[in-house]
Amino acid sequence: MQTAISMGRKIMILVVCAFAAVAHVAHAQNFLVNGSFEAATPLVPPDSFNSGLSPTTGVPGWTSSATGVNFFEIWSNTVNGIPASAGTNQLEINAKSADQTVSQAVTNLTIGRPTTFCFDYTGRNGAAGDPPTPNNDFTVALSGGVTIGPVSLDPSAYTAAGGWQHFCTNFIPRTSTVTITFRGLPHVAVASGAHIDNVSLTQSPRPTVTIEPDGQTVCVGQNVTFTASGEGSYAWTGPNGFKANTAAFTLTKVTAAMAGSYTVIVTGTGGGTATASVTLAVSALPVAAIATGDRTVCAGQDVPFTASGGTSYVWTGPNGFKANTAAFTLTKVTAAMAGSYTVIVTGAGGCTATASVTLAVSALPVLTCPPTITTNGSGTGVVVRFADPKVTGGTLQSCVPASGSVFPLGTTFVTCSATNACGTTTCTFDVTVVAGEQEASPCDRTSMGRGFWLTFPANYAPDPANRPQLSLHLAGRANVSGQVSIPGLAFVAHWTIPASGVTTVDLPWQADLGSLNDGVTNKGIRVTATDKIAVYAMNHVSFTSDAYLGLPDGMLGTNYIVLAYPNVITGVPELNGSEFAIVATEDNTAVTIKPRVTTGGHAAGVPFTVPMNRGTTYQLINTDNAPNDLTGTVISADKPIGVFSGHRSANIPRADRFFSDTVVEQLLPTADWGTNFVAMPLATRIGGDTYRIVAAEANTSVRLNGNVIATLNGGEVYEQIVMGPAHVTSDKGILVAQFANSSDFDSVAKSDPFMVLVPPTNLFLDEYLVFSMTNGFASHYLNIVVSSMTAAIILDGNPISQSSFSQIPSAGPASGFYGAQVSVTPGKHLLTTPSPVSQRFGVIVYGFGEYVSYGYPAGMGFACSNKCFSIRCPDNIVVHSTDAIGQRVTFQVPATNACGGKVAVMCNPPSGSVFPFGTTVVQCEAGDPTGGTGSTVSCSFTVTVARTPTISPVVLAGDRLSFSLPTDAGVTFYVEYTTMLTQPNWILLRTIVGDGSVVPVTDPVAKEARFYRVRKE
Repeated sequence: MQTAISMGRKIMILVVCAFAAVAHVAHAQNFLVNGSFEAATPLVPPDSFNSGLSPTTGVPGWTSSATGVNFFEIWSNTVNGIPASAGTNQLEINAKSADQTVSQAVTNLTIGRPTTFCFDYTGRNGAAGDPPTPNNDFTVALSGGVTIGPVSLDPSAYTAAGGWQHFCTNFIPRTSTVTITFRGLPHVAVASGAHIDNVSLTQSPRPTVTIEPDGQTVCVGQNVTFTASGEGSYAWTGPNGFKANTAAFTLTKVTAAMAGSYTVIVTGTGGGTATASVTLAVSALPVAAIATGDRTVCAGQDVPFTASGGTSYVWTGPNGFKANTAAFTLTKVTAAMAGSYTVIVTGAGGCTATASVTLAVSALPVLTCPPTITTNGSGTGVVVRFADPKVTGGTLQSCVPASGSVFPLGTTFVTCSATNACGTTTCTFDVTVVAGEQEASPCDRTSMGRGFWLTFPANYAPDPANRPQLSLHLAGRANVSGQVSIPGLAFVAHWTIPASGVTTVDLPWQADLGSLNDGVTNKGIRVTATDKIAVYAMNHVSFTSDAYLGLPDGMLGTNYIVLAYPNVITGVPELNGSEFAIVATEDNTAVTIKPRVTTGGHAAGVPFTVPMNRGTTYQLINTDNAPNDLTGTVISADKPIGVFSGHRSANIPRADRFFSDTVVEQLLPTADWGTNFVAMPLATRIGGDTYRIVAAEANTSVRLNGNVIATLNGGEVYEQIVMGPAHVTSDKGILVAQFANSSDFDSVAKSDPFMVLVPPTNLFLDEYLVFSMTNGFASHYLNIVVSSMTAAIILDGNPISQSSFSQIPSAGPASGFYGAQVSVTPGKHLLTTPSPVSQRFGVIVYGFGEYVSYGYPAGMGFACSNKCFSIRCPDNIVVHSTDAIGQRVTFQVPATNACGGKVAVMCNPPSGSVFPFGTTVVQCEAGDPTGGTGSTVSCSFTVTVARTPTISPVVLAGDRLSFSLPTDAGVTFYVEYTTMLTQPNWILLRTIVGDGSVVPVTDPVAKEARFYRVRKE
């Protein structure tokens, strides 16, 4: 197949499949009409003959000169036993008394071309030439273009032994018309004659020739094949004396000199010739040049590419890249864009050339700062040393302030930078110095802390006029200060806790993660404080609110299982939204998520990884029909993260119970889950509360008030409505959440759903500073659970009456726990137990308004003193050495952690080092080797290496003893003598302040034996 493409005045033949030579068989052309006397159909039917046909029209093509009857006698095959030589009809000539001619003028012959005249003939009665059959004789003549004959023929009668005879003659016509004439000879009137059939006048045809492809344009260096077709032999000629004698030939690696006309002469088998020509155009290759060349650029830059040398361009590159312009620009390049870029340049003649360039993409250095440091100090501050940030792909430049600087009281942001050819990367971390004694971070395992990373999962807020009102309520000692920042929103707020003990920081509504789904954004909220505080977060929209307890850096982990609330609506995705959110605390954090149900294009049970950096947030929301639920989703990370879960707009416990609220809590890592949970029912609610329980391990047995209610595998959830107190126990770690039901559940208008984590009893604290929200809620409550009534619970300085507490029952023996519901006013409240008696108890805080509510645990933590981490350096060390370079010194620096766990101690220089002469300061630090957040504790001491004093041999010269003493600069030497060693009485001879030289010493009064010694300071 070939496709013609019009290009102005030139026709280009685009070859899109292979051509093969096709040999056409050339047959001689018969110019005679009705050589078998059939006309269009047989003139006579079988078993008959016709002698009455018209002399001029009876047999088209033939004309007879006879008159009367027997102008033409056309016989069929079977009359008189003579079958036709060809077809079914034949002609009898000279059958009656008159002479007869039958002729045909043949036109359109080719002058000078070999021509052949043939026919078949036979006789009828008797032997040829003998009476009574003289009229078998007849003549044939050719006239016009040539004269042959008349030729006299004497046919034999047709018999079984002898049939048709054949006559042929060849000639060269001189004109285009030749007349064939058959003539009967004189005869007698007897029933005999000659029969004629299968008359032909043929010429060898002129050979025909076609050449494919024609009008072709090819490119320099390509191959092109010419193919001629037609019967005969071939003679090709072309430019520069080109010759070939085959039907097809191929020009290989054509050059411009091969362009021009190629002609083939085809000589047919009859000697005729035909000529055809084709034109070959040869187009030069374009020059494909890429101006930009190979290069290395930095990630984030724009990179232009420019090609030249043609009329059209096709670019390809990494990851399916394509372009079709001479120039293009890659904007904000990434590492994925690195690789080879190739352009195919097409010139004006359709020829192509190829060029390639390689793009290498270098990234800014990756810089990972140390975690947040919190330490104690006094006065103007304290020296804080920290490890260098980790740098990949660059060189660390500096940290400001530098490690070893004096950090003042409060929070200081340390900014570190690293550079490479692409520029500078920075990272930051907090150093908080708190007035007081040094505390150890591994023990900082309560919900009160100095550093927090938080976020707000989506609340249902479709009305732009009713945006989420986000706030943080910070509770702690008066004059504690700090800041709240959201780097992604350029938000910073400084705060100081007043005498009331609580301050509120309002946040921009955009901190709510809203419609973000299966994506990462930079909306992490950072809270830092000069001393420990509690943080309670509130997400408030009219008729849909909830709060949660913020967990500090020290309580974050790397492994979580989601406890959320399921979707209960079908067909209204806006009212569904089982969800969770994640905030990262360090750069280059890899978070792996295995969703419980297919969500956001992620298949159920198939893990996927989300890369995150410090302060970035990720949210996943499932809005599919009930009962889709993200509870049981497994989340793991290689660095500590915070996880928050719940539901965007939950109807609890089912769709036909109005109304819905957002529900949210910050989750505990699975390592901190418990096995013993005690909860009181929610005040004002008469229909019970909904509990959800999720397990971390397989075959976890769960009991409620002493009765087995479920056996759960890891990630499986159990849900039940419980009337009255709930005592939940298990043989393996579980997480328990208590949910307030929708107000329509028990027709309590001033209520609605909220979610609160039930603290496990091992995380009970002995003191809580809480805040009852002031967003217009009508009533506020504290649910208090205590393990015994041996000590009173003090609320805002007043004991809570023991009559307010009731024992929480169990199916078997009493649980040993007591619980109370206490109504409180909005604002801050302090709960303690009297000193010196101290007991640990649990508290949740909640409140109700009209179709709105909130709830959160007041706090939780581990029973370990905050002052359990310590380090002790040895006293200053002094050693003497006779070695020329110093002295190897070993030492021990013990460190303890009263909370348990290993302690890593690093000293610089380390024990076992060779210390030089003089005094070296050794700085030691102890920290948590598991990567827990917080500061290290440190101490220091000195190692002094002194030369062992030596003197030269003592020489007696006259009455003088003399020797020499090498000295150290700045060292005082005391030269002493005695006359006996058994009971020495050392007498000072001389004091020398060394300057590094060798000092001569003489004893001019030596008259007896003397013993010398040298001391130095």
